[in-house]
Amino acid sequence: MDYPGTISRKSFTVVMHRLLLWAMITVLPLLTGCGITANGWNSEGVKLYEAGHFPEAIERFQYALGTDGQNADAYYNLAVTYHQMGLRSNDQGFLTESEALYNRCLDFDGDHTDCHRGLAVLLAQTDRQDKAVALLNNWAQDKPHMSAPRVELARLHQEWGDTQTARLQLEKACSIDKNDAR
Repeated sequence: MDYPGTISRKSFTVVMHRLLLWAMITVLPLLTGCGITANGWNSEGVKLYEAGHFPEAIERFQYALGTDGQNADAYYNLAVTYHQMGLRSNDQGFLTESEALYNRCLDFDGDHTDCHRGLAVLLAQTDRQDKAVALLNNWAQDKPHMSAPRVELARLHQEWGDTQTARLQLEKACSIDKNDAR
């Protein structure tokens, strides 16, 4: 017999089954090591990005950050996705978000080459070539033992048609690391 203010056995059983199912889906994989890591979510997101499924890619990159809130690659991947969405739709909001995400990536990995490149390209595309060069020059000054900043400066200058400066930057990169394949 059911009393006012109580739930029936059937309702109780349904609630308990749902709780058990929730526990199996969310908690058990974490305890057994079967959960997807930030790298796994990033990999899934990259595949979706490459297929042009940007909203789904963003979701996966956000899952990666949910797994590891300091994952520089997830911030970079989000930045690139918003960058592309901003360029395709001419949406300044997406480009602003992209810039913030590139900077967040660099907060966690100050030597993230692809992130420096992406941010420099974004700055150049939004008529801030001087800031793009300053970004890469500052990186080169902070890390004089690394050839990557010089290579990225060379790439930027080459894209602007300044082959002389590009060559000088590549020569500096080679003097730092003659074995750098880039």
